[in-house]
Amino acid sequence: MRMQNCRHFTGIMAKKCAVGVTYVAPLTSCIGKQGYCEKFSPYTQQEIEEDKKITDHEIDCLKRNVSSCCEASIDTSQVIKNGSHKGHGPRFCSKCHKCVFMV
Repeated sequence: MRMQNCRHFTGIMAKKCAVGVTYVAPLTSCIGKQGYCEKFSPYTQQEIEEDKKITDHEIDCLKRNVSSCCEASIDTSQVIKNGSHKGHGPRFCSKCHKCVFMV
């Protein structure tokens, strides 16, 4: 998330943004200078800082091998134990059972 990015951007695979503006090839209508699109709406510095704070918390939790929701241990009971997909599968929070991430 950066200040020059529009909050309505839905990704490079979409044909339109969240407010219905059709993307122009090459994709420059929502990334870049303000004023190119009349519905361009950049993120505020406060939103960027909040997003960075959340991201930093999630990375810290992954490094400590705990879930970011409850900071409880990660349940790996659904992970494939053998075969060609060994190690793949969902990881859940052991406290609230939300999916933390998938491999």
